[in-house]
Amino acid sequence: MIKRRETIIFIILTVGILILTLLQLNETLFIYGIGQLFLYFLFGCTLVYSAFRLFTDRRPIAFIDKFKPLILASIIICFFFLLSYLVDTDGGKRRIITCGFNHDLNFVHVQLFKDNRFKLLNSGPFGGIFYRGTYSLKNDTLKFDNDRLRYLYPSLTFALKQNVGKQKYFDPLDTLSSEFKLDIYKDFSSGK
Repeated sequence: MIKRRETIIFIILTVGILILTLLQLNETLFIYGIGQLFLYFLFGCTLVYSAFRLFTDRRPIAFIDKFKPLILASIIICFFFLLSYLVDTDGGKRRIITCGFNHDLNFVHVQLFKDNRFKLLNSGPFGGIFYRGTYSLKNDTLKFDNDRLRYLYPSLTFALKQNVGKQKYFDPLDTLSSEFKLDIYKDFSSGK
């Protein structure tokens, strides 16, 4: 099975995707993201080629031997889904709230986890940095504990508010503009 061309390609592409994923654990970079999409595309093309070759191969070998590269690809695809989940949730932590804002040139995406830790991505068109730390959410006040975020939110404190359309958001207490308010996309704690 290892000598099959498709198997070798699957393994090489998997290693490449894994490396690019690990390089983006603390900051995203546009070129790495494009490279990762390209490797996923090549993986998909190899998968289609393997399926085509499975049914057109006339060699007198057992069907299971012809099917082994597709079995490997299926296992790798499951690994990709697991890896994506683990990277997105910082190791499988349970999310409580997902919030942020999305402007044309930049966006902020925040995940609040059950263990009072947060993950914040401050990104522009070419990539961004992940900030991690602890938070406290008492009554309607959210407070981050990471001094590296003071350039974006000087007091690191937000008040939970609700607009006319019943959309909840965290409004920073230290800015005059509501430009950097964090709209709540999903509240996992209430089952909504």
